[in-house]
Amino acid sequence: MRVMVVTHDQRRRREVGDFLRQRGYEVQVPPSRHEVVPQARATQPEILVLDMYVSNPNGLELLRQLRAVGYAGRIVALAGKSLRNVQSDALSLGIHRVIGGLHAGEGHCDPAQVESAVRACARMDDTPGRPRISAG
Repeated sequence: MRVMVVTHDQRRRREVGDFLRQRGYEVQVPPSRHEVVPQARATQPEILVLDMYVSNPNGLELLRQLRAVGYAGRIVALAGKSLRNVQSDALSLGIHRVIGGLHAGEGHCDPAQVESAVRACARMDDTPGRPRISAG
């Protein structure tokens, strides 16, 4: 299964990417935020792990761009309190799982929790419905 990891935090990108690779996922890491949309369009990863703290373009804008070019994969959002401000927009753009509790200053992210959300997304069927939100 192809999983794209998008975050500005190099340590988080390495930790999550290595953790997923060790569990058999094909992990893609765009070289920059500006390569996310072209790379996702070209490779069509089944799941995209998107840190909502990315900027220029921000996480919400990346979601809009991805959906505008027809990316239909599942989205795991790495977000904390910042998602509350844009939650309805983010949900309307098709976030399937949210991993919360991240704080920009602390940058803590449990790779096992990310992998659990990725597995949950992989098990989802394509029946339209409300996105599932995971706390934690």
